[in-house]
Amino acid sequence: MTLYPTAAIAGKVVDERGRPLPGVKVYTSLSAAGHDRLMGTGWDDTGADGAFHITGLATGKHTLWVRRRGMRSSTRAAEPNDMIKVEPGQTLSGVTLVLDAEDARPTIAGRVTDGAGHPVRDARVTAYGLTGGMATTDDNGSYEVRVRPGGPGQLYRLDVSHDQHANDARDGVPAGAVDVDFVLRPSGAIEGRVLDADSGTPIPEFQMLHIDGDNENQVGVRTRFRRHRNEEGRFRVAPVEPGPVTLVAKAPAYAPTQVEVPHVGSGDTIRNIQIRLSGGVGLTGVVVDTDGRPVANAGIVPGRIPRDMAPDALAVVRTQEDGTFRLENLSPELAGVSACHPDYAVSYAPVALVTGRENRITIVLGRGGIVEGAVYYAGEPCPGQSVVLNALARLTAHKTKTDEHGAYRFENVDPGEVTVIVQARLEHPSSDTITRSLVQTAEVEERATTVLDFDFLPSNAALEGVVTVSGEPAPNAHISVVIETSAGMELVHAQVDGNGWYRIDNLPAGSVNLIAEMPDANRMRSTHLEILAGQVTRQDVELTGGASIEGVVSGMKAGEQCAVFALRGDIAFPGPDVYAVIVDHASDITGRARIDENGSYQLPGLSPGRYTVVATSGTFQGGAPEDMRFVATPIEITDETTTYLDIELE
Repeated sequence: MTLYPTAAIAGKVVDERGRPLPGVKVYTSLSAAGHDRLMGTGWDDTGADGAFHITGLATGKHTLWVRRRGMRSSTRAAEPNDMIKVEPGQTLSGVTLVLDAEDARPTIAGRVTDGAGHPVRDARVTAYGLTGGMATTDDNGSYEVRVRPGGPGQLYRLDVSHDQHANDARDGVPAGAVDVDFVLRPSGAIEGRVLDADSGTPIPEFQMLHIDGDNENQVGVRTRFRRHRNEEGRFRVAPVEPGPVTLVAKAPAYAPTQVEVPHVGSGDTIRNIQIRLSGGVGLTGVVVDTDGRPVANAGIVPGRIPRDMAPDALAVVRTQEDGTFRLENLSPELAGVSACHPDYAVSYAPVALVTGRENRITIVLGRGGIVEGAVYYAGEPCPGQSVVLNALARLTAHKTKTDEHGAYRFENVDPGEVTVIVQARLEHPSSDTITRSLVQTAEVEERATTVLDFDFLPSNAALEGVVTVSGEPAPNAHISVVIETSAGMELVHAQVDGNGWYRIDNLPAGSVNLIAEMPDANRMRSTHLEILAGQVTRQDVELTGGASIEGVVSGMKAGEQCAVFALRGDIAFPGPDVYAVIVDHASDITGRARIDENGSYQLPGLSPGRYTVVATSGTFQGGAPEDMRFVATPIEITDETTTYLDIELE
């Protein structure tokens, strides 16, 4: 086992005038989805000079959070690069965090209770968006999250977690919203024993993790191994999200073993689960480049590298000077091994392990491709804009910002299809700033450069209307606008007011897919229309009536997420990259549905016509296209009735 030196981050916290702020708690969170968010993080209180020094940090990308003394809420720090990357042994100094006036920032407020209406104290409420914040509920279950304004139409996702309850989440929450209340269900628990597979004797020291299988959003996925010590090999896992659960146990000299628990009910305790561990398998390998030369100091990761994870943070061993490595105590079920190096694209090689023999593997690292371009507004460069690249071949995400010339560049990108999203905050004559997003897709080739430029078109069109349910205003409705323009696909979001009214200014002219939805009520309606330059287009939306598609999705596995989409027309899905096709046809999406505990779904508010219904299921917290399963079914709706369609995921 190789141990790597920890890193540190040092700097100061100042107010908007540059004055030091003492007594501010600064702490980090690893920004990778599903990563161990406790180990490898740290905190420090600023001194009289506003200085802080956080040590003991793991390698990877960290997000900095700040909390004023006496406050129960935290805010993501205004660090220009949003995430700070540290290398092994590095001390990154000179970081300046600007903490603006607390009272000047908008809030999101509400209350967290249990099923009996009792307040839930110390629940953690986290807001995610272009900016974010955190808060903890008080004795009354009340919370108030302070966020930084992200421009018109900025919406947030709220995640709520508590040690004794199942987690919850809500999307599409605007800054300034009040009465955003949550009712938490009781969590479950699992009890059992870890035993030697051959002798049946208990294993007294072992480690376990559990992966909650919430089919919709995987809120509360826990991927941190916890140590257990019990002479009888007993364990208790709690809290557990209601639904399917995957348990993984490992111990020295044993291979990790996975057990699926089909369902854990709210407030239930599942008992007498046995996990039997067998001796592990060894694997010897070598990492080379495309010319066959050994690659030293490459990180080796059993299995695939999860989305948004810094690969180095997961490496269990590193290659020697001759490119060789050795892995011990592997599960015979392991399907492959990943290798990573800062100068190469990540590579994954399949393997078939056989017990009792020497297993060998060769992993080839390529340089990958380059994706670069520039961001413009009406032909003028846009510096400091956020650019996100999603590599669909490995479900990875890369982030950067444009330089002073509006240019951006991603290196060592995995070959295959990528989606690039630009989120720009632009000056506009009619307002201080507007937030707009453009999306393009492209194919990346090994050792080739792909150029994607983004030019935000002048925007002087507007769209307005009222969203209703059975003729009454829908105050919680969320509006999404997908605009097909010559510069790419533009995305805009808005929230209706208390009268169901919405208005979106500063839109480019073009063909529009307007989606109005109430996620909590599972209501959605899509409308296609044209908006013209310099004109205000009125489009009211009624969320009741119309045809619907209903059914049951079967074949889901523990730890997977499942979603059902309705796309207008006959859509072809030629390969495994189902989400690449869905992104390409975002303007054709007319419905998306939640899956309940019984696998049931409903797609309401559809107009008569031809549709493709797509059910998807996979492990987003580390999945890859091979892990994704989907079924696409064409269907014809002829009148405003309910059409039943059951779907089986094979």
